[in-house]
Amino acid sequence: MKKNPSKSLSFNHDRREVFYGGRERYLAPSEYSILKALYDTGKALTRADLARAMGHNDDTVEAYADSRTVDQHIARCRKKLGSGLIQTVAGHGYKLAGSAL
Repeated sequence: MKKNPSKSLSFNHDRREVFYGGRERYLAPSEYSILKALYDTGKALTRADLARAMGHNDDTVEAYADSRTVDQHIARCRKKLGSGLIQTVAGHGYKLAGSAL
């Protein structure tokens, strides 16, 4: 299956910019970190994995992940990028849609 280049996700890491759907999308630092982690791994990540990607250490990561704050960051990413880009993996966490990779 061919990937639609206009829907591909790309990053300019030096400037912390995200491009999707042929346009730059403005994300908060935590949203950028989540999206980059999902993109870089190419697999489903747990809330704790995403909290670590945002810079939380092992002492605080579980409490942060359990607080559902990660879910709120995901919701904001979906609002800014479209609901089909980040998929929920039931009982595990989140992953990027295959078309974004």
